[in-house]
Amino acid sequence: MKVKFIKNKDPNILKFVLSKSYVEFANALRRSLISDVPVMAINKVHFSKNNSALYNEVLALRMGLLPLTSDAETYNTRSECSCKGAGCAKCTAKFSLEVEGPGMVYARDLKPTDKKVKPVNPDTPLVKLFEDQGLRLEADAVMGFGRDHAKFNTCMASYQYYPSIKTGGCKCKEALKACPRRVYDLKYNKLNIKDLEACNLCMACVDACSCDKLKVEGQDDKFIFRVESWGQYEPKKLIKLAIKSLKERADELGKELK
Repeated sequence: MKVKFIKNKDPNILKFVLSKSYVEFANALRRSLISDVPVMAINKVHFSKNNSALYNEVLALRMGLLPLTSDAETYNTRSECSCKGAGCAKCTAKFSLEVEGPGMVYARDLKPTDKKVKPVNPDTPLVKLFEDQGLRLEADAVMGFGRDHAKFNTCMASYQYYPSIKTGGCKCKEALKACPRRVYDLKYNKLNIKDLEACNLCMACVDACSCDKLKVEGQDDKFIFRVESWGQYEPKKLIKLAIKSLKERADELGKELK
C-alpha cells in the first residue's frame, strides 16, 4: 500500500492517492472517517435567561451543531469514563455565555473552561438580541461519534477510482470541449492529457468522441481520496484516528473469533 499526497492550498482539505489497495479498504476508511472518530460537541444547555426570538430548544440545537476543537488524548467518551456517564473533567468540557442586547450573539461569546475546546468558527452567529433582551446559559460538551448524531460528524470524506486514459491518437476537439474538468489540451493537433488527476470519470469526453479511440476507465487498486475536515482536527490527524478505530475493531473481532 502506498500514499502520495496531492498539493492543496486549503489546510482543512487533504487529497491523496492510495495505491496497491482494495476498494473494500478504501470504503472502510471513508466510513471510519465520517462515523468512528470521536469529537466534542455541545450535548446539554442549561438556560437561566433567554428572552430572545429563538426558543431554548432551537438555540440549543444551533450550539450543538457548532464544530468544536477536540482532544482525543485528554477526553474520553462518557461510556468509557470512570465517572460512568455522570460527567467529569475527563469526559465533559463546560461553556458559559452571558450577553445583553442589542447586538448579535456569536460563537466566540461561548467562554470555555478548557481553552483547548472552543468553537472552530468563532464568527458563527447564534441569535440576534434586541433592546431589553438577554441570554445567559451554561453548556456541556462531550465526546461522541458521527454514527450516533450528525453534530459529532468530523468531515466529508470521498474517494474515486484513479483514472486511466488512453487517447489512441484521438484528434476530436469535441472531446476536448466536452470535458468539464479541463483534463486535456491539444498537442500536435492531437488530444493530450494535461491533468490526469483532475478527471472524475464522468465520461463526457468519451460520449462526445466521434472516433471511438478515446478510452477512459478507473483502476481497481488505485484511488484518489479527498478529506475535508470541519476543523475539529487537522485532516492528517483525522486519518490517523480513523485507522486507529479500524484497527481496534479488527482486533476486537479477532479476539471474539478465538
